[in-house]
Amino acid sequence: MKLHLPFFQVIAEVFDSRFLNVIGFALSIAALLGCQGCSSQQDVPSKRVGGADLPSVSVQLNWYPEVEHGGAYEALVDGTYLHHGLAVEIKPGSRETPVAPELLLGRSQFAITNAD
Repeated sequence: MKLHLPFFQVIAEVFDSRFLNVIGFALSIAALLGCQGCSSQQDVPSKRVGGADLPSVSVQLNWYPEVEHGGAYEALVDGTYLHHGLAVEIKPGSRETPVAPELLLGRSQFAITNAD
């Protein structure tokens, strides 16, 4: 006869408790970082474009402009950002430009980064 165990008991048996602690810690950090932009008191800078005040945002690239960043530049050139009411600045990266701190310090609102 096969015994049906509750989901969490099965998980606890499959994974070592140290692994679960690491996962819990990682999820806590992700939730903390995810709430960095939750404050309603942030002041969004604006830029005057064509007689209208548009919210000004910047995109931090992970490296010098390359083919993989083409979509961001294409939207800038063809006016997609302006069409959606945004004044966008694209900031090229380099070896000396860490992407995560740029976001956390509020110098960029969006970023393209490496998955590794």
